[in-house]
Amino acid sequence: MEKKILIVGDSIASGKQLDSDYTDIFVSKLKEELSNKKVCSKIIVDAVPGEDSSEGYSRVKNKFAEKYDYIIVIFGCNDAAKHHKISSESYSNNMIHYADVFGREKTILITPPIYNDAKGTSKREDFLTKDKFFSLFF
Repeated sequence: MEKKILIVGDSIASGKQLDSDYTDIFVSKLKEELSNKKVCSKIIVDAVPGEDSSEGYSRVKNKFAEKYDYIIVIFGCNDAAKHHKISSESYSNNMIHYADVFGREKTILITPPIYNDAKGTSKREDFLTKDKFFSLFF
C-alpha cells in the first residue's frame, strides 16, 4: 500500500539553496530510505523559501482536510530571523499546532540544529547522512 507523505516548510524543505538552483537532496534521501525499507510512497512537497512557521500555516491550512499517512514539517531558520519577529514561544506553539491539526501520530517535526557562533561550537552535521534519522519514522 502506497504511503502518501506531505512535506511542508521553508527553503530547506523546498530544496532551495542560497543563490543556486533547487536540489532535491532531502526528498531523494527520503525516497531512497523508504525504498530500502520496501515502502512504496508518494511524496508531495509544498514548501516556500523564506517562509516562517506562521506564514506556512496560513498557506497550507487547506491541506489539513486531505488524507496523508505522514506529514513532515520543516520550519525554524526563518522563524529565528529577527525581521520575521517570531518569538521562540510562538515558533514552539506553531509547530505544536501543526502536529495537533494534522495529528500527532503522523506528524514529523524537523527543526534546525542548534548552532551558536558566539560559543564557536562545531559545524552542524548533515542529518541526511544519519541512518538513525529515517529509521525513527519508517
